[in-house]
Amino acid sequence: MTRGGVSYVAMAAAGISAAVLAYGVIWSYGEPEALPPAVVSAPAPKDPPPAASAPVPVHDASAMPAPAAATEPAPVAKIDPPRESSKQGA
Repeated sequence: MTRGGVSYVAMAAAGISAAVLAYGVIWSYGEPEALPPAVVSAPAPKDPPPAASAPVPVHDASAMPAPAAATEPAPVAKIDPPRESSKQGA
């Protein structure tokens, strides 16, 4: 009778587990209480907000640096081509 008792308990546990899983699935997919914000449409604003204008820059001649003087470009180092080695042909 021990095998029969164990199988009875196992079947009862499987049934309870299935019922709890089904309840969890039904609970998680229930109807929402309110519409999500993406679905609700808001009325369009009656007048658009005023456009912001860029501030006018103030130019002060004493605060501006003098332009850089034109100078010659820096000399470029010349690279000699590699010399042929006498070991290459051997």
